[in-house]
Amino acid sequence: MANVLRAILRRSAQSILRRAHAIRGRRGSTRDVLFLCQNGLMSDYLAPVWELLKADERLRFFLTYPRDERIAHEVPKIQAALPVPVVRLGIAECRRFDLIVTADHGYEGLATRKNCPVLYTGHGMTGKVVEGEAGDYGYGPRAKLADGTPRYSVMLEASESNRVRVAERDPVLASAIRVVGSLHDDRLLAKLSERDRIRNESGYAASDRVVLVQSTWGPHCLFRTVGEQLLEQLARCTDTEFVLSVHPHEYRPTGDGTASWGARLTELDLPNVRVRDPKEPWIPSLVAADAVITDHTSLVIYAALAHKPTLWTDVPEQLVQEGTALARLRSMSPVWKPETPLGEALGKTIRDYPYDALTELASELNSCPGEAGERIRAVAYELLGFAPAASRSTSGPALKEPVATSR
Repeated sequence: MANVLRAILRRSAQSILRRAHAIRGRRGSTRDVLFLCQNGLMSDYLAPVWELLKADERLRFFLTYPRDERIAHEVPKIQAALPVPVVRLGIAECRRFDLIVTADHGYEGLATRKNCPVLYTGHGMTGKVVEGEAGDYGYGPRAKLADGTPRYSVMLEASESNRVRVAERDPVLASAIRVVGSLHDDRLLAKLSERDRIRNESGYAASDRVVLVQSTWGPHCLFRTVGEQLLEQLARCTDTEFVLSVHPHEYRPTGDGTASWGARLTELDLPNVRVRDPKEPWIPSLVAADAVITDHTSLVIYAALAHKPTLWTDVPEQLVQEGTALARLRSMSPVWKPETPLGEALGKTIRDYPYDALTELASELNSCPGEAGERIRAVAYELLGFAPAASRSTSGPALKEPVATSR
């Protein structure tokens, strides 16, 4: 009974606060922007947007994230990436904001365009399917409201071909998509010319074979499926340098008290293996690599953009959305199974990879390389309803019409 009473009081308080904030007028030309950050990984995608906008004195920035013990170890990373005032999630649900920026689905009570304009940046190219859900994660059911309309005012997209793919299947959802390129793509592409310096600073010789191991999270994470065999093979491949990049979720405490894969790998002691800290940028590791071992993590699409051959672990077919760039990459890539020596599989992958097909795919992943900063800034200011602080040119398309906060 006490819990029920507390829930009723909380809902009543939230309702009163929402009404109060709904009638509060804007403070002149000031606009309030909220970054909704579900976990440490999302801060990697939200922070670059903040960097684009932070110099404008007309904007006030706020941050909210869940008070969840599973991500307690990620809070320092979140706050370092987004050093702005923090608002508790429950309070954020009651306050009025002029723009919400999110990189992940979730918190339907807060991040919907019916409350205020919402900018969805995504976190990597879509194509991965979460087990038990319909459609690829980025443009699946979570991206829509109960009435079938887009949940977000704008969904940022790097690829025109991906927008067309979504439009053919769901033109209503595609109406929210704006092709702007990708800030992460641009950072990666800029770093490719620094490969020799990055390898040298990492201690790799020009003749060293360097392999990046990327993983997703959950039951089909490669460490959970073939991790034991992989570690045995890594120890045998003494002629290869490995960098293990583990999904941040795999550092979370396990329900049964056993060590997580992240914790286990942190203690790994192999002379030819380095484990990338989750707080460490992943782009240098990819730039330095000669090849990538992967499961169906969305990060692998950056390997294609960087023209790196990929060797996949065995992933159920239904977890990669048919017709996506991720599916195309998977179809052209060999699959490693533990009964095959890893060194042999890597040598064959690097030697025989269909590089022409990879180059063709890479050319479709980003429709406006180098332009994401200006394009995203233009979209953000249009959603905020005023002009940028200084005159800026952009070759990207403007929104066809002002985006309403509800439809």
